[in-house]
Amino acid sequence: MLDLPDIPARLSRMRGAWGPRPLLVVGGGPAADLVREWDRVHIIGERRAHDLAVRSLDLTAALIETCWPEAVTLNPETLQSDWEAGRVPIVSVRSLLAEAHAKQIPQPAATWATTTDTLAAWIAGQSGADCLWLLKSVAAPDSLQAATTQGAVDPEFWPWCRQFGLAVYWVNARNDNGLVRGESEDPPQEISY
Repeated sequence: MLDLPDIPARLSRMRGAWGPRPLLVVGGGPAADLVREWDRVHIIGERRAHDLAVRSLDLTAALIETCWPEAVTLNPETLQSDWEAGRVPIVSVRSLLAEAHAKQIPQPAATWATTTDTLAAWIAGQSGADCLWLLKSVAAPDSLQAATTQGAVDPEFWPWCRQFGLAVYWVNARNDNGLVRGESEDPPQEISY
């Protein structure tokens, strides 16, 4: 999705449906794919490669913050005022994982089996959210288990969603018909467990 030239406009069209207090977790995309290739070539090891992939999320988050005026890096001290101003805070996954580690909070495994989808579900659960919007590049499956079988999400995703009781809304962000344009439009598809 990061390769779409109109991604800021697409995000702006969806923004209204996310509610008054959204948090954005940006996936790794090609940056994470590069780390996978480095791991293949240099045999970095799964844990260290996962850490590098999490670092790549800082780069992709910076891209969205740079090109989408509504985005801002999450700052706990300005979070409420950012929401009140209509901004969308972008989560630093790396910082939250480090904080959780220091507090000994259980978190998803640091393996290639864990993607940003699962990290987003974990972050949503930790923040007390009741729903998670997945902006994907594929059509919605029939269920989260089907999404796992089809490789659209990693195997850890739906158990974390179920643990936190998250409603999951799936949007094929590459399909203009799947974008939310206003209250009169059909909502994105809620995916069952």
